[in-house]
Amino acid sequence: KALLNQRTRSAILVQSYWRMHTQRVRYTRCIAGVVQIQAVVRSYVARLSLRKMHKAATVIQKAYREYRTCKANRIENTISKEEAAVRIQAFYRGYLARRQASKEIIEACLRVKNVNSRAKPHLTLHSRTTSALEILLTHKQLTFVLRACENLEVATSLSARCCERIVSGGAVPVLFQLIRSCNRSKPHMAVLEKALEILVHLLDCKRTSDSVFQKAESLGLMTELLQMYRDKVSIWKLVMRYLLVCTKDQEKIEQLRVKQSELKRLASILRLQERKTALSKNIGAKSKQNSKHDNVKDLKKFLSVVGYTA
Repeated sequence: KALLNQRTRSAILVQSYWRMHTQRVRYTRCIAGVVQIQAVVRSYVARLSLRKMHKAATVIQKAYREYRTCKANRIENTISKEEAAVRIQAFYRGYLARRQASKEIIEACLRVKNVNSRAKPHLTLHSRTTSALEILLTHKQLTFVLRACENLEVATSLSARCCERIVSGGAVPVLFQLIRSCNRSKPHMAVLEKALEILVHLLDCKRTSDSVFQKAESLGLMTELLQMYRDKVSIWKLVMRYLLVCTKDQEKIEQLRVKQSELKRLASILRLQERKTALSKNIGAKSKQNSKHDNVKDLKKFLSVVGYTA
């Protein structure tokens, strides 16, 4: 009997401790729920007060603007009715123009989204760059190479990632070799122009600029192109774009100053172009004279930035 009483007391004690534990868990859960409800209510009240403050600030700003407008109107009472009508018309026309422009922008964005949603995977810029790079590295037929250069020129002008893809794919030495292999025929000059545009875009991109500029034959090749195509304005301008992009960085300028033999050749080309410009001026050929004058101006600018003196 004593053992039974002891077991009964022990069971009652265990039950009491268990009930205490469950009640404590329920209490902590209730406290957490109450705290969360209080936080939600306080945030709601804070948002309401913030809205009231914003509304009050808006009312104050409106009243101040009205006061400032009335004061300005009292000061500018001398404005005639015609001037006032012109101002009103100007403001209203500006409002209509802005509204129309916003509609056009929204419509253009929607058209771009629709086109992008219907775009096929093989027509994306990355896919076209990859296929054009493969053609450039493997094909020898001039038609395919020209088409690949056209695609790469568009890709490098639009995307820095495509520039990195071209450099990592090893296309820069191929482009220099392609430029060296071109002659003065029209198909070859079309390929040459596209290749030069690609190099200009790669040089203008910060991520790939050093990979193009560090090529040892870059300045010598550009000098040879100026010498060979000095009568072709389009190629001359592309080569000058390449050289002038090099002068945007002070480190590149310092490296260019070391190459005295190439700079000496450029100075001789400049003197030759100046003599031809003076001769065409005496003859009176205005269109050719203007293009040659621009050529001389760009080359003078490059040599002055590099700091070369003959």
